Amino acid sequence: MAMSRTCCQNYKRFSHLYHLYRSFSRQARTSKIGGETPKKGKAGVPTMAERCKSILGLNWRGQLTTLKPTLVDGEEREKAEKTVGEFSNYIVYDEEVIVHVPEESKHCPNLLLNNRASLIIGHTDPSPLMKVFQQVKKTPPHALVVGLLMVPDDADRLSPEYMKDIIKKELSELKHIVNQSSPIVRPLLESGGHILRSRVQALNCMSEYKTDDMFYRFDASSCHYVDMSGIKHLVKLEELDRADRVFSPLLPVVIEGINRNKKRRMGLKVLCAWFLHVKVEEAFAASVDKRGLNILVK
Repeated sequence: MAMSRTCCQNYKRFSHLYHLYRSFSRQARTSKIGGETPKKGKAGVPTMAERCKSILGLNWRGQLTTLKPTLVDGEEREKAEKTVGEFSNYIVYDEEVIVHVPEESKHCPNLLLNNRASLIIGHTDPSPLMKVFQQVKKTPPHALVVGLLMVPDDADRLSPEYMKDIIKKELSELKHIVNQSSPIVRPLLESGGHILRSRVQALNCMSEYKTDDMFYRFDASSCHYVDMSGIKHLVKLEELDRADRVFSPLLPVVIEGINRNKKRRMGLKVLCAWFLHVKVEEAFAASVDKRGLNILVK
């Protein structure tokens, strides 16, 4: 009874959070820090393909790795650095991942001789929960895509002018979503505003291209979802194509807005106690999808 009264009191104090999460609170899921990854196909849990597609759609920056040409032989060849890794901006448009490679990038000479590449997305920038994962010696879930960086046969396809129009539409959509946000959501967007600014800055950087900048279509040959324990799960490309699309590009901003506020995080703890009957020391919003809210608890 004491626990019930406490829950009721906290419920009233954080009723605004209840209204914010009401649409998906009944399907709230909890992933314990250091715990096992939910098995594929479990009711209410997104598939590996859906997780990968969410990571691709909600991020805009990843670690691009290309093969470095080796011009020496013998022992020097063995000692020579074989790959080059750099952060690169990208955009998902019409179900395609389009990677921006600036003219000063170290990838440019590599891609002239070999267009094989890999892209790691979701563990780099931004990383709102990085400190939490570091405390428990885990890594944020991320996607690993391997394939070819392709230049389309059509000269106008992925040209800087063409991409500038696409990026302009993306920026316009973000602005429209922010302007149409409800009074409940707007404080969250303000708290997580640096995430939004980072995305806008990346898009502006891609649109302010130089003459020799290149845009490549990433033609994936394989895709893996890597969970926070570092275990890789193979995702079939046809399943990735069929997976549901992310319903809002501002979800990372909302998640950051929740996690940066102690009262909102207390609201997550109340949700765990009220709906899941679990008492936790700390709680963070990890991700949101159409099935509900993923809460990382300790």
